[in-house]
Amino acid sequence: MRVLIIGAGAAGTVAAMAVQKAGHEPVVYEAYEHSAGLEHGIYLGVAVNGLDALRAVDAQHVVMSAGFPSGRMTFYSGTGRKLGEMPMGPELSDGSVTYTVRRSDLYGGLHQEALDRGVRIEHGRQLVGAECREDGSVVARFADGSTAEGDVLVGADGVHSATRTVIAPANPGPRYTGLGDAGGFARDVALDSEPGSYVMIWGKNCFFGYTVSPDGEIWWFANPPSRAQPSRAELRALSAAQLRTRLIDLLAPDRSPGAAIVAASRRDRGGQRRLRAGQPVRPAVRAHLVPGPHGDHR
Repeated sequence: MRVLIIGAGAAGTVAAMAVQKAGHEPVVYEAYEHSAGLEHGIYLGVAVNGLDALRAVDAQHVVMSAGFPSGRMTFYSGTGRKLGEMPMGPELSDGSVTYTVRRSDLYGGLHQEALDRGVRIEHGRQLVGAECREDGSVVARFADGSTAEGDVLVGADGVHSATRTVIAPANPGPRYTGLGDAGGFARDVALDSEPGSYVMIWGKNCFFGYTVSPDGEIWWFANPPSRAQPSRAELRALSAAQLRTRLIDLLAPDRSPGAAIVAASRRDRGGQRRLRAGQPVRPAVRAHLVPGPHGDHR
């Protein structure tokens, strides 16, 4: 059975390895000339259910070699009062916990792992249409005029999924939540934090969180609120310096290291948080949708 997989990010490459392990032939089609995950996003936490899924295809080493364990998180108010502490999540039977990893390392590592296993990945192939033939096969059509034929079409192309639009055009798109996303890396800020543990701060104007990697680098994120949804053009036009200034202003009233961390940041990016509406998908072709990594807001 040939399985056409749309999207060469984490979900697509892992789906391809799973299809291959089951004895079928996966072919992955990616709209970008290279994996978008190598340029977009900052870092994310891979929870134990994600590690377990990777273990099912013998790929957990990609995360565990590139990231670091993050077992606990502590919450504070913007006044500096400790609100509570809890595990990041459950543990696996071998003691594994959530891992924090750079998105580029996760996507690049999984991409290379799939290639090393002989998975075919074709770049520059943007899905624009799909249809079922009478014999049950699926034909995918791409923006360059080419087509591909298989037995099943799998959509693993993110929250702005072209596959979802193609197979269920009436399904609602992602819904803006009123929160932005920003994140980056910093050093040279004195912190009393255990490496790997997360500190979450319910600030007066903005939620802020950070963790410290084993080598002392600070990995941070912020969720600045905005009632009006910014356009992609507005987000692209926002410079790193403008974003940094806005975040510092939002975080300055808090008794937390948030403003100092952002000021010391050497690389930061911003975006907006969206949720997919919960209506079920009713596909017009033989297709499946695979969710990508959750918590991928940095």
